[in-house]
Amino acid sequence: MKNPNKKSKKESSANFRILKSVFKKIIKQNCATRLKAEYHILNGIKFEYSNDKLTLVSTDGNRLLVNEILVNDGEGECEAIFNGDILEKITFIKDMLIGGSFVDLLEFEMTPDQLTIKDVANRITYCIPKIGTVDSKYPEYRKLFPKINKDDKDYTTLGVNIRFLEELKRMSVNSRHNILKLSFKNNNPLSCIVAETQNEDEEVKSKTLIMPIQLRD
Repeated sequence: MKNPNKKSKKESSANFRILKSVFKKIIKQNCATRLKAEYHILNGIKFEYSNDKLTLVSTDGNRLLVNEILVNDGEGECEAIFNGDILEKITFIKDMLIGGSFVDLLEFEMTPDQLTIKDVANRITYCIPKIGTVDSKYPEYRKLFPKINKDDKDYTTLGVNIRFLEELKRMSVNSRHNILKLSFKNNNPLSCIVAETQNEDEEVKSKTLIMPIQLRD
């Protein structure tokens, strides 16, 4: 017979430390990929900690972002969804100079009800409450990713220089729908990718090329 008072691993607690510079960058990305709707479960950021790894998950229903951070000195296991509005508003102040070097670590204490982040050097503690209720269910995000094997003929894995993708921002896209069209050559996915868009409001058409490369293990 199971002990009703015994907490499961996923409902216990976790303690770990992360470089401030790393967490600031990652949490900003996740906060930008969430639903900006008060009291909605997708407003939050899902935190999962286990096996020396912190996973941050966010989605607005159309986009999904999963970031994983390796942690060297953590313990415990826990998962919870924390208030995204509060996380987005935190501005971690500049690190203190101690003994000729900057202290750049944040200490985390995580339970299913609250996330506590301690900026020890600056003597600041941030408390972020959970979001949602017992009945609130976050999407099973792992099931949304297709399983892609290197021998899978249904998929072609390509690498694209991120600077080329940034060029798409310079195209004249209609701000009402922000849509552009990508065309691939079916029998040669490594040929150029054509990106096209039309801004009807300004009567402008834009076209550009993206040169992909094949990734090898």
